[in-house]
Amino acid sequence: MQESRMGGIEHNSFAIAKRAKDQGIEICFLCPNRGLLTQLLRETGIQYVVLSRPPFLSTSIRIGSRSVLNPIAIAYDSIIVFVAAFQISIWMKRHRPPLVVTKGLLANVYGSIAARMAGIPALWDVQEIVRSARARGALWRFLNALAKFLPTHLSVSSEAARDQFDAVLHRKISVIPNGISLKRFHPRVDRNRFRTELGVDDDTCLVGHVGRFTYWKGQMEFVNAASEVHERYPRVRFVLVGSPVFENDAYERSVKQYVKEQGLGSCIFFRDYRMDLEYVLASLDIYVHSSIEPEGCSLTLLYAMAMEKAVVVTAVQGNDEVVTDGVNGVLVAPKSHTAITEAVLTLVNDPLKRQALGKRARELVKEKFDLERSASNTLALYQQFLKDESANS
Repeated sequence: MQESRMGGIEHNSFAIAKRAKDQGIEICFLCPNRGLLTQLLRETGIQYVVLSRPPFLSTSIRIGSRSVLNPIAIAYDSIIVFVAAFQISIWMKRHRPPLVVTKGLLANVYGSIAARMAGIPALWDVQEIVRSARARGALWRFLNALAKFLPTHLSVSSEAARDQFDAVLHRKISVIPNGISLKRFHPRVDRNRFRTELGVDDDTCLVGHVGRFTYWKGQMEFVNAASEVHERYPRVRFVLVGSPVFENDAYERSVKQYVKEQGLGSCIFFRDYRMDLEYVLASLDIYVHSSIEPEGCSLTLLYAMAMEKAVVVTAVQGNDEVVTDGVNGVLVAPKSHTAITEAVLTLVNDPLKRQALGKRARELVKEKFDLERSASNTLALYQQFLKDESANS
């Protein structure tokens, strides 16, 4: 991971590790490089080892409006997978952990290959949904083939993440929704700290989007909707927070260039990835989650809902397990900036509706996505897994 960036997988893993430490359960992270995660692990006294490997390349490229597989990157990444697996297997054979938990699509592959080489059971933690147009099904078929023999068990963050796997695999899949800290993400966080940074006063309606900068997160759809809302209500302001991954900033540059060409620079702000998301989200009146492809269980969406924000969310798989239209948020058609525009305009004009949706959103997060419950269920799964493995050995 990059020095200044952490994604949902890293945040979730760190939160679970802290709970494990409190319960006296020893966890050691194997990290490909040093960054924010290793810094947090060091500060909290959680074990980690850095086993360096070359960086992976993005397996897809953009050609116009289409995303196609990059065969050169796939070949390169395949080599790196086996290099990383061999290197990690040496560490595993030396230290003999009773269980290997892998997180992230590529880490699931090379981590479980390493575990197989070392004779240690592996558990895949799957947050992503890969059965999408991005891979035209090829990546999905490959994932299913590997899932049948590499991991002993799988943990997924949503029913949508489970359903991407063949039905025959469901017997060895546990669904454990992501959890977030309700103490950190709550509606009493200072609303004006981030607004002051942007130069936005307290009376201005601020609409935001938070997520890594990649086309399937729908930043361009957000910008197009912002442009239309701005035509009707010039005082409304918009902010996008996030950075690209794999050092692939072409999409980010194209979005920023479009904003500049449309003369929207005075009403649409950009900020790189940052750790103080509670202050970013506290500043918003409306949060837009505009993914155009399925998601497992978005942490950022849960953060916003926990802070009682009115959310406008595209109705893709994963998102529709969290948001009920008109109850705790507004669901809109994916890939439609017009639908986002209409939803945002409605909420701009109805502060009472925003407040009601926000309160019910936090109630849902408290009921289903509390960090304590998620971490407890995850650690219980690990312990039950080890118990079953011991009984079968």
